[in-house]
Amino acid sequence: MNSIIAQLDDVHLIYHEPRGETEAVGGISLSVHKGEFVSIVGPSGCGKTSLLSIFAGILDYQQRLLLADEVHSIIKRGGYTAVLVTHDISEAICMSDRVIILSERPARIRKQVEINMGSDTPLERRSNPLFREYYDAVWSEFRLAGERQQLMPTENANTQKG
Repeated sequence: MNSIIAQLDDVHLIYHEPRGETEAVGGISLSVHKGEFVSIVGPSGCGKTSLLSIFAGILDYQQRLLLADEVHSIIKRGGYTAVLVTHDISEAICMSDRVIILSERPARIRKQVEINMGSDTPLERRSNPLFREYYDAVWSEFRLAGERQQLMPTENANTQKG
C-alpha cells in the first residue's frame, strides 16, 4: 500500500456562534494514501466542507486569507472561470466579481450584486472603503429574507381545508 499523505485521528470541529455551539465534525478518523482519489459525500450541512478545510489546513483564519489571495491570483492570471459556494459574505465579496444571493428553499435568485473594487487582492479588498457598502448590501438581503420568512404563513401542500 502507498504511504499515507494525510491522516485524521478522532477529529472534532465545533463552531461557536451567538446562538450556541454547532458540532460540524464529530470524531472522524481516516487516512488518505499517496495516489488515491478519495471522495467525501453526505447530506447538505453534514460537515463535508469543514472536513475538506481541515484536510487543506485552512481552519487557521490567517492561512485562509493568504490562500484566498493565491487562489484569486491564479484564477485572474490564467483567465479562468470560477464559482465559489460559501456561507462567508466577506469571502464572497473579496473573491468575486459578482455575488449571487439565493433565497431559502427552494433556492431562487433574490439579488445579484456586482463587485467593482478593481484588481485588488482579496486581502486588500477587505480594507477597501467599498467593502462595507457591499457587505451591508448583501447582509441586508439576508435580514430581509429572514423577516419575510417569519411574516409569511406556511401551509403544507398536503393539508386539506375543510
